[in-house]
Amino acid sequence: MRKIIGLVICMCLCFLFFSGTAAAEVDYEHTYSDVSGDVGNSDIDITSVSSTESGANVVLTVVVAGTIDTTTASYMIDTIVDGVSGYTFIYSYGVASGTVSVDSDVSGSTLTFTVAKTALGATTSFDINYAQTSDSAYNMDFAGEGNGNGDNGGEETVDPSTETPTDTSISITMSIDFDYEEGDTTVTFDFSASGTTSGVHHCSLCSVTYYDDGTTEVSDWADGPIPEYTWGGVTFKFVSTSDSDWKTWEYSYNGTMSKSDWEGSEWEEEGKEATKTIIYVRAYSDSAEENWNQASKTVTFEEGGAVVTNGDGENGEKKEEKGFIPGFEVALLIGAIGISAVLLSRKLPGRRGK
Repeated sequence: MRKIIGLVICMCLCFLFFSGTAAAEVDYEHTYSDVSGDVGNSDIDITSVSSTESGANVVLTVVVAGTIDTTTASYMIDTIVDGVSGYTFIYSYGVASGTVSVDSDVSGSTLTFTVAKTALGATTSFDINYAQTSDSAYNMDFAGEGNGNGDNGGEETVDPSTETPTDTSISITMSIDFDYEEGDTTVTFDFSASGTTSGVHHCSLCSVTYYDDGTTEVSDWADGPIPEYTWGGVTFKFVSTSDSDWKTWEYSYNGTMSKSDWEGSEWEEEGKEATKTIIYVRAYSDSAEENWNQASKTVTFEEGGAVVTNGDGENGEKKEEKGFIPGFEVALLIGAIGISAVLLSRKLPGRRGK
């Protein structure tokens, strides 16, 4: 499976835009199979993913060829509610989380998530978008309606630099911080993007990676909030830090990994190397995402690290520069791999091409 490159600001994808009571005609019964043996670790080798109605709840089930790993692996199901991206549920390192309240249970090769139908808020349809698993070595497997194994016909994300904000009265700022400490055998790192808004419905993150051959890759948008979760040994979150009004917000990931894994990471894709990534944050005043403004940071890769600058001066941004940051390039790649559990820079059905 090819290495996922675009910074994902990724996670995955957790959406909290729906409310109401599920209508009786909604079909919650879906099952998708996956070929066994397509990933080396049987404990993350998905054989099936399914959903079923159980009284007032919906039960989501992942079955693997081996045994559910409660200590070093992560399991995730993303859903489609009323034809668009719905909610995401994660069981990582023995802890369950989701964009709405969820209970989990593990029995041998089977993991179940139980969530109230009223929390899902489906009125016309419900389906499984995809399931994804990952171990501490970043091996992954996929299954579901949009199983992540190629181009499933989803709408391409538009490069944010080509779009014009629809409401510049919305204020939005972003700063980037990164720290890492190198020990004898391990590297500990902490990446964060944070900022302010004038008070909005929600924020989203996206990145555009530029390669030395002139091509670019645009990630999907990660819509907040994304509750804190651990994936591949790295802890992620994208949340409002001022109640739910997003007047202050934070995206972060941090963790500790072996020095050999850290130094063995490479930011390249099929022989081409990334030269820079532009990270965008977009603030929406409405759930329909019709009114928005955005800010950006540019991360330019250099030998052994990176230089971070503000965006291109649009929307009143002042161009400033952070000094050379050792290890930053590798940290972005680690974030891209981990948050892919939520974002999957591949375009899946149900994803919005903004």
